[in-house]
Amino acid sequence: MITLSAFVYLPPLAVGTIGLGMMATNNLLDSVPWRNWFWSILHVPNLLVSTPRFSLVWLVVVLALYPVCRWFAGVRQRRSDPWLGYF
Repeated sequence: MITLSAFVYLPPLAVGTIGLGMMATNNLLDSVPWRNWFWSILHVPNLLVSTPRFSLVWLVVVLALYPVCRWFAGVRQRRSDPWLGYF
């Protein structure tokens, strides 16, 4: 999580490139026989291939919440209530 917080300071193109790189190389190590329990928790083989419905639902949720986030950003610009600083 600490490493991911550094992405806030990167330009959006760099964050997008890193994200696409992570998605493209996700299944690269599927054929390697890992014996580490930690790796078996972190890596699920063929995740993108086996879960198209999950990916579609995720995309729909992101697209549905985008207008809400834009509206809330406008509210934060118009108002200066202290509680808005928590979001």
